[in-house]
Amino acid sequence: MQVNGGAYKARPRGERGGPPQDRVSSRPMSTPLPPDLEALVIEQIRDRKKTWRVGAITMVLLMLVLGAISHFALSPREGQGVVALAGMGVVVGLLLFLPSLGDPAKAKILRVLRERGSQIVWMYVHQQRGQSAASWVVLGFDDGKLDRVDATIGKEDVVLRALTVLAPRATLGFSPELRARFDQAPASLRR
Repeated sequence: MQVNGGAYKARPRGERGGPPQDRVSSRPMSTPLPPDLEALVIEQIRDRKKTWRVGAITMVLLMLVLGAISHFALSPREGQGVVALAGMGVVVGLLLFLPSLGDPAKAKILRVLRERGSQIVWMYVHQQRGQSAASWVVLGFDDGKLDRVDATIGKEDVVLRALTVLAPRATLGFSPELRARFDQAPASLRR
């Protein structure tokens, strides 16, 4: 191909304008998860999504009821502010509904477990108490990164035991000393 009097030189594909033809993926190899573990993690994700859905729908319905009541019970001027506030609540409720959508089998944590399961050096259960109670199993990787697997309240130990199949040499449990060791040298937590 001649362009600008022959000054144009064709570049190999991938150098600019597209991936190389014999490109090797930079993503780590994916290892299939044991079927029981995959089913358990998907069940936990599905339960968490259901919780989000119920909470979002409840919020939307409450806001609609509040808006309707204020429209009929208050003067137009007073009710206008309440209706606007209820409208914002409906929008927030719909935004809270979004995380509940999607296929649990395509969740990011499943890909992480397939690709990095052998790099887990530390696992512990974290429980959040109070109005927004939740629980999950925290995974510490040999590069110092953390991730988590959702766990239905009451099933944390079942999820933790199931995850030990991927990382039988990982340290289990939490303590401030283990956290300090993980922050200093994550791989030292591999037993």
